[in-house]
Amino acid sequence: MGSDAMSTIDLIRRYSELRTSERRDIGLRLGLIDEVDIRNTASSELDRVILVFTRARELGLLERIGEEVAALEAARNWLARA
Repeated sequence: MGSDAMSTIDLIRRYSELRTSERRDIGLRLGLIDEVDIRNTASSELDRVILVFTRARELGLLERIGEEVAALEAARNWLARA
């Protein structure tokens, strides 16, 4: 498996570890999901993660998700040290 695939897998893992509301906010902010996607009760959280990453790959926004996740992780680390 190439390094791009490994970094994408790592990003999916890190994204999945965020709170549901944080994942939702990132998806909405980047235009990867909308309110209809969120209200779709037939979709599980895993379905929404797959949807976000599929759309992000198609739109070339994987790096942006990484930036958003890193910013949240940095804020958490800062708060943990405070």
